[in-house]
Amino acid sequence: MPAHPVEPATTGPVVSAHTSQLPLVGRSAELGALFDTVTTPPSVALVEGDAGIGKTRLIDELCALPTLRSWNVLSGACQPFREPCSYGPVLDALRAVGKRLRRCSRLSPLTGALRPLLPELACYLPPCPDRLDDPSAERHRLFRAMRDVLATCGRTLLIIEDAHWADDGTRDVLNFLAATMPERLSVVVSYRGAGHRGDGGPLGSAYRLRRDVTGTVVRLAGLGRAEVAELVGATLGPDAESEELLIQLHERTAGIPFVLEEVLRALGDAAGPVRTDGPGTVRLLESLGVPVLLGHAMQERLAPLSASALHVARAGAVLGKPVDVELLSGMTGRSRKRTAAALMEALRAGVLVEASRNRYGYVHALARQAVYEALPGPERLQLHLRAADVLARRDPVPLAWMAEHYRAAEEYGRWVETAEAAADQAREIGEPTAAAEILHELLSEASLSAVQRVRLAGKLSKAALCSRGRCDVTGILERVLGDERLPVATRGLIRTRLGVVMLRKPELVAAGRRHLRTAVRELREHDAPTALLAMSALGQAQVGAAPVEDHLAWVNRVDRELGRLPDGPALTNVLANQLQNLVQIGTPDVGERIALLPAQARSREEHQYLTRAHLYLADALSWVGHLQRARRFLDSGIRLAQAQECATFMIDIGRGLQARLDWLTGNWTGLAERCSELAERCADIEVVRTELALAQGALAVAKGEWDAATAHLDSAGLTDARAYNPRLLAATAELARMHLSRQDPEAAYEVASRSWSMVHGKRVWVWAAPLVPVLTETLGQLGRHGAAERVGSEFEHGIRGRDAPLAHAAAVAARGSRLRWAGSLRQAADALDCARRHYAELPAPYHAAVAAESAAYCRIAQGEGHPAELVPAVAETFETLGATRDAARCRSAVRSAGGVVASRRGRRGYGNALSPREKEVAGLLSRGLTNREIAEVLFLSPRTAEHHVARVLRKLGVRSRFELRRP
Repeated sequence: MPAHPVEPATTGPVVSAHTSQLPLVGRSAELGALFDTVTTPPSVALVEGDAGIGKTRLIDELCALPTLRSWNVLSGACQPFREPCSYGPVLDALRAVGKRLRRCSRLSPLTGALRPLLPELACYLPPCPDRLDDPSAERHRLFRAMRDVLATCGRTLLIIEDAHWADDGTRDVLNFLAATMPERLSVVVSYRGAGHRGDGGPLGSAYRLRRDVTGTVVRLAGLGRAEVAELVGATLGPDAESEELLIQLHERTAGIPFVLEEVLRALGDAAGPVRTDGPGTVRLLESLGVPVLLGHAMQERLAPLSASALHVARAGAVLGKPVDVELLSGMTGRSRKRTAAALMEALRAGVLVEASRNRYGYVHALARQAVYEALPGPERLQLHLRAADVLARRDPVPLAWMAEHYRAAEEYGRWVETAEAAADQAREIGEPTAAAEILHELLSEASLSAVQRVRLAGKLSKAALCSRGRCDVTGILERVLGDERLPVATRGLIRTRLGVVMLRKPELVAAGRRHLRTAVRELREHDAPTALLAMSALGQAQVGAAPVEDHLAWVNRVDRELGRLPDGPALTNVLANQLQNLVQIGTPDVGERIALLPAQARSREEHQYLTRAHLYLADALSWVGHLQRARRFLDSGIRLAQAQECATFMIDIGRGLQARLDWLTGNWTGLAERCSELAERCADIEVVRTELALAQGALAVAKGEWDAATAHLDSAGLTDARAYNPRLLAATAELARMHLSRQDPEAAYEVASRSWSMVHGKRVWVWAAPLVPVLTETLGQLGRHGAAERVGSEFEHGIRGRDAPLAHAAAVAARGSRLRWAGSLRQAADALDCARRHYAELPAPYHAAVAAESAAYCRIAQGEGHPAELVPAVAETFETLGATRDAARCRSAVRSAGGVVASRRGRRGYGNALSPREKEVAGLLSRGLTNREIAEVLFLSPRTAEHHVARVLRKLGVRSRFELRRP
């Protein structure tokens, strides 16, 4: 059955976290399925979900829909009584039918059997029939009476909530109704999942539906991160929607709406503004404690447990993560068999869940915290020590986990020792981020000796170089550097690493460069290789706003002193930076220096530096346009990373670069999906996140997805002028291209001119290769031919003598654009054809196609050909790439000139299958575009777009465009 929100729910306005009602999000499909079932009587809909998941809220939203306002809505709820009243929920629901019965001229004599059970309706019911001797027959007559009353009420919705607590009589009534449904009756039954019952369902094995009865099961799961973000924005405001807060909220609440509501209310009640970014997020959420209502709910679940089951639940709370029976057995000191029996009791009570196969824990972190905080202090400390002892017997020993328990048990000496060993272990197995986080905690809170602090700071600075940056190490390392007792060589080493880490954050570039300059002075006499490393970091022109001459001074200094380093890890480490610095600004004849890289690493340390050198070279080569060489170094860099254990960080960096190279070289098939998948995994690696955002934004521009393009390109660095400069220029070029495609050259000039000013300040002209053709085209469309000529001349002068094929191709393309708008069409066509060849050789097929399209228009304007002869081949190139918008523009140009566009439908008569054009429309619908936006993207009339949309919906068998929305 299709699931879609046929009608909008009548929710109130979005309110603050101080209220008890959050906006309904993430349930449109479930609400649609429920609506479809209920409005097709006779029907039964089962709504399944854990406590707090939103079953009642969903049903309330259903009842608020306009269609159901004219229905009789009857509701009752089962209660967890020890001795429940038979048929109680059904009788509670029937008490509301008095007004309907008052208008009935005649009721079945059977309905009189309800008089003793519903005395408030006695005045509307016939006399009570004589009692039958057979209890089964008496019960059957009562069921028939209930059914007849419901049948008399017209269009009726019967709601029975919390059926996991239903008594046998209530289940029997509901099974009877399911088998003998009145024609205009719909039933909705809500219940907790099978994990809370032993019989597999709310109505037992006797539940059967007639063939003519519509039935469905709507299962509610926790909300996803996008829905959590929507709730955070609605309750705390958009400024609170930090990535870290969303991750932690989702993990701590499992996306359960009730739990989310309690946490958001507590956040909203916190004094002062809510600060939700940075490393303090976890501490912020933990400081809120357990919401009162959630604490009460957990205590209610714990109350019926036996002593053994309660011990297992408490052990699970102390351990803090899902564990197997063996570990629980070690914690309780009981046999595996007895522990398993106690665990089963805790599972049946809903206290614990099977989080993964044979691993048991709490459904969310706050449930665990509620049980943990209720533990008496001495018992808590004892359980933590026991946990550490049990974990010490595991193979391999989970040192980080064990250290957490020593710390919680207030065994600080053992914590420091174990935590440092855990950090060493994490770095050895390729988890530098975990190592950095452990060391960060040690240096933040432990009472360390001076020797320990120096040793741990050195380890933290090294781990931070390959860390994903989830913890802010800069403050701690700067405090360590303030200790005057620190040896000079150690200080310089830590300072160098700190400076490198700071260069990755635009807001810290200036401070990082200051640290690196200081490190050079500190290390000159004590550690020449590290001093050279600091110099090579200062030569990195791709960060900060300083002019390239400032960086070149350091690059030249490294070049002069490089010969002093012998072959080995130190030389390879410096070369990784130096080669990137030279190549990315278009320095010619760098081949001799590249040859200094070893063919094979001679140690594990050098292997890491060689991996970095290959990936850095691939990045630098890609920006200047040596795309095939960039691909070779990228492939070798990823292979080198995969050959070492500590590879994940560098592999992810390589995959990000791979996405941008795939975009440049036209390998677009599946690229958007690959980018989305990688972006989710690497959201905390800035360089990867921005690489992916650039590729995603450029793809969206070519497809005409304007909102997505703007969002992605903003994420690629447009909103921060201190960002990584080549990427900023490329993102600006794509945004300006989008404005041109939308026939808004003024907006294109506004964004492009700002970046051109940055090029003037930085003076690395080769990086402007993506920008200059778009900027000159923009100036040409605005009639500012003199400005376009100045831009082109400055660019050509700036790249003269530089080894940058992409920049030289861009210079020719920009010259062609200037000639075109100056009226020299034949020369413009020749220049654009030359640019097309240059781009194709790189290869950069999309840029080649753009140049080919412009050349075709020049020749058409010159009278040297017709659009139907020159443009279709370009349209086909765009189509093959996946540039939907560009292909549609070309086809529109042919139609506007009176030409006939070759049919893209292929064979005639697709029947119920989608034609190629309809597939394009379906794809745009799935991204949320309106009919008017689809018409704009595909260069169609609004009427034609409407016809295409209607056919797509009909062929796909859906009634609403919302069903096609991407999740």
